[in-house]
Amino acid sequence: MVEFKVSVKNYYPGSVEVPTWVKNDYYHRVTQTLYKGKPVIKGGKECVLLGKKVKKSGGQEIAGINTWVAKENLVIVNSIPDNKGNRTYTVQKGDTLWRIAEKELGRGTRYPEIKKLNGLTSDTIYPGQVLKLPE
Repeated sequence: MVEFKVSVKNYYPGSVEVPTWVKNDYYHRVTQTLYKGKPVIKGGKECVLLGKKVKKSGGQEIAGINTWVAKENLVIVNSIPDNKGNRTYTVQKGDTLWRIAEKELGRGTRYPEIKKLNGLTSDTIYPGQVLKLPE
């Protein structure tokens, strides 16, 4: 989960201006970091895709802006309570679903629960990705 830095004007250099409501009213879930296995470069900057947004007041998750944004324009928000009361975990470099399940849930064999809760179709996770954790 990320939010825009206050000073940000455009999604990436040369793009359209970021609307005030996008910056002030929502957190954003990074849903893609690569395209065809490679980083996405726009305006000379590495970008990530923001595919879901979460209302800052109330935590309701809804369809996102679905826009590529320069990574440098965003800051990671480590823990956002969601509307289901689940805990979250921000993926760190070197993490695997098994290790996260082992560390956060007590048993690595519980990793399929994390996959299901987050709608993951593969075991691939990325640093900075925020995962919901089951109780």
